[in-house]
Amino acid sequence: MNMKRRKLPRWTALSIVWIACAATAQAQTGQFLDEFGASCKSIAMGQAFTAVADDYSAAYYNPAGLTQLQSPMALTMGYYYAKPKAKAVLESIPYRYDGDMPGEITGQRSSSGAIIGVASNLDIAGLVEAYPFFKRFAFGLVFWLNLPNMLSYDVGPEPYRPHFLRFDEGFSLMSLTYSLACEVAPWLSVGAGFFLSQKTYSRQEVFSAINYSNYVPGFTQPDEVIGSRLSIWSRAEAFVVPVVGILLKPPGKLKDHVSLGASWRAQNKIHHARGPLIASIGIEDVNGQPLDLGIWHFVDVYMSSIVGFQPAQATVALAFRGWPWPVPGLAMSADLTWKDFSKFVDYNDRKPDPPFEDTLSPRVGLEYAFDPGFTHGWLTGISRVAVRAGYFFEMSPVVSSDKRHNIFDADMDVVSTGFQFDFSSRQGRLHHSFETYFQAHLLRETRIENDQDSFFGPVTLSGHVLSLGATLTTRF
Repeated sequence: MNMKRRKLPRWTALSIVWIACAATAQAQTGQFLDEFGASCKSIAMGQAFTAVADDYSAAYYNPAGLTQLQSPMALTMGYYYAKPKAKAVLESIPYRYDGDMPGEITGQRSSSGAIIGVASNLDIAGLVEAYPFFKRFAFGLVFWLNLPNMLSYDVGPEPYRPHFLRFDEGFSLMSLTYSLACEVAPWLSVGAGFFLSQKTYSRQEVFSAINYSNYVPGFTQPDEVIGSRLSIWSRAEAFVVPVVGILLKPPGKLKDHVSLGASWRAQNKIHHARGPLIASIGIEDVNGQPLDLGIWHFVDVYMSSIVGFQPAQATVALAFRGWPWPVPGLAMSADLTWKDFSKFVDYNDRKPDPPFEDTLSPRVGLEYAFDPGFTHGWLTGISRVAVRAGYFFEMSPVVSSDKRHNIFDADMDVVSTGFQFDFSSRQGRLHHSFETYFQAHLLRETRIENDQDSFFGPVTLSGHVLSLGATLTTRF
C-alpha cells in the first residue's frame, strides 16, 4: 500500500488506514482453468493435453487440435468444485499492534462453478456443400462461470501479512476461451484464440466534517458530531489475452497414432477494486458547503483488493495412440510447460524481492478405452468406456533461498484420475458422453526460516487441494 499524507490528524489517518487494510489475507495466480484444468478428460490426464487436444478444451490447451473433432456440433455442460486445505503453521508469533495474526493459516475458500464447452468441425450438411473450404476449419469454446457466488474477494493484505499465492478463485467472475483452427495440410494444423478476461476499478471519496447545516443563530447549536459522506465510482473492463497453437502428425501409417503439439499463451494480469480512497476533513457552512478556512487535509490510500496473475507460458508435447503399445486402446501423452513467473507482481504492482523464478512443469497422462460388451439391461447402451490417470509436478516460483518472504507457496505433486462412458439416445441419433475427474494437489512440506523477518518467525507449509467435477456431452 502506498500512501500520500498531508497534515491529517493522526486519529483520522489511522482510522482510514485501518478501514483500508482490515481484511482476510488472500492472493491469487491465474484463473480457475489454469489452476485446475478445463475438461474432465484433460484434468484426468494430468493436463498433459497439448498434443491430444481432441475435445472442446483444445480451445484452451492447443487451438490447433480442434481440427481433430469428429462431430459437426458438441455441447458440454457440467460443474467443477475445488476445496483448498493448504496450511501454514507459524512457530512463533511476536507482539502485533492489531493482534490478529493466527498461529495457523489454513488455505482459502472453496471454488465452484459451471463449465460449458461448445465445439464443431463445421462439417455441416449444406454449409460444406456451398463452402467446401469450411471442412478445413473448426472452432471451440470453453466457459467457466463462478457459481453460486458470482464474484467475491477481500482487500489485499498489508505488506507484512503472510498470505498464500494460489487456489482462491472467489475473485474470478468467469474464464472464457474461444479459438479457431485450420487444417493447412493432412499433417499440419494451426490455431489461435483468446481469453476474455475482466478487471474492475473503483474510486472512493470520503468527506468528514463539522456540519453547520442545522445551525440557526439564537436557537440551535451547530452539530459538532463528525459525520461523513461516501461517494463510490466504479468501472468494469473486459480484455483479451491471445493463445496460439500448432499440431503436427507424421505422414503415412503413423498419422493417426503420433502427434506433436506446441502452444503459447500471453500473460494475463487483472486487478479487482484497485483504486484510491480519498478522504478529507473540514467545516461546512449552513448550506452544507465546505468553508475555505485553509485547514483542509487529505489522504489518498491506494488499494488493491485482489490481483490475478497468469504468467505467459509455452508448452511442447508428444502423444501416442495405440502405438507402439501392445494393448489396443491405450494412449499416453507428455507435456513440458514453461511459465514466465519472473514478471509476477503483487498487490502493489511490485515484484517480490527477490523476484519469482520461472518454472518448468512436466506432465504425463494415460487413457485406456475399450468396448465393454455389456449384454444385460440398460448397460447394453454403453458403447465405450475410458479410464484415465495423470500426474504433473508444479514447481513453486518463490525463490527457495529467500529467508524473509511472506508469500506462502510450495512445490506440488498433482495426481488425477477419471473415467468416461459413451451411450446413445433417440435410436442412435444423439450420442452422449458422461465424464468425471478427481484431482489432488499435494503440497510438499516446506519450511521457511524467515530469520530476517521482523513480523513473524519460522513457518512450515503443508496440506492439499482436492478438486472434482462431472460433465455431460451431447454430439449432434
